[in-house]
Amino acid sequence: MKNVFCLHFFNRRKGWACNKKEIFTTTDRGITWKKVVYKINDIYKLV
Repeated sequence: MKNVFCLHFFNRRKGWACNKKEIFTTTDRGITWKKVVYKINDIYKLV
């Protein structure tokens, strides 16, 4: 994960991180990360 500026874990396994363009989630303690599809002003972004 490059250029991460926010990182938050809800518990030991689940958390999220973001950089300037993308948002990622993890459910295995940060071993693997998945990109999140998010919506801004009714425009879908596949991140």
